[in-house]
Amino acid sequence: MKEIERAWLPASLGLRPIGTLAAGREELVRRFGPPDFELGPRCADWMLEASCGLYFAIGWDDGHVHVFAEELDELEHALLHLGFRGAQPWVPHQRRLGGWGVIRVDDPGNRYELATFTRESSARCMAARLEARAHKQLYLVERRDPLPAPPPAEPEPHRWALIRQDDHGVRYTMYRHRSRRPLELLADRLEREPRHKQGYFVEPITSA
Repeated sequence: MKEIERAWLPASLGLRPIGTLAAGREELVRRFGPPDFELGPRCADWMLEASCGLYFAIGWDDGHVHVFAEELDELEHALLHLGFRGAQPWVPHQRRLGGWGVIRVDDPGNRYELATFTRESSARCMAARLEARAHKQLYLVERRDPLPAPPPAEPEPHRWALIRQDDHGVRYTMYRHRSRRPLELLADRLEREPRHKQGYFVEPITSA
């Protein structure tokens, strides 16, 4: 598998915004090809899978790249695959007490914890990539109890819907998601695209 492949993300993934950075659209198109979704000249989205199995998405919006993944702690990991630096976390991320820590050991034997992940595979991927490009540095992965709870066997049901309403008042459900925020971001992009004349709303899904 290549470093990053285009992917159709599984519907069970609950991606959320984890960080943003400044970048040009031309660079993204050169590296990843045409976007999966293009909402006019100011907004575009790519869905990706890294060689270690990390699924994530990036969205370009008027000069900024927004990174989306399941876990907040995947930002630095995703940036290593993307080759970008200088991203700002979407929300302040506090290092978790349990999980899998990435430790850097320098020549005198001093230890520094760089990141802690929910997934062991993400921690090992980051450690291997850092060690491959660092000079005389050792990177270890250590378990931190208690480990985060495993994901539920059944994906959390979709609780929110993105609704499009046309000029005649006819409403269509465009997307469903278990989190409200990603749909709000998409609705905002659609509303700001001047070619779109419809209205876009995010509403809770009610049981029949």
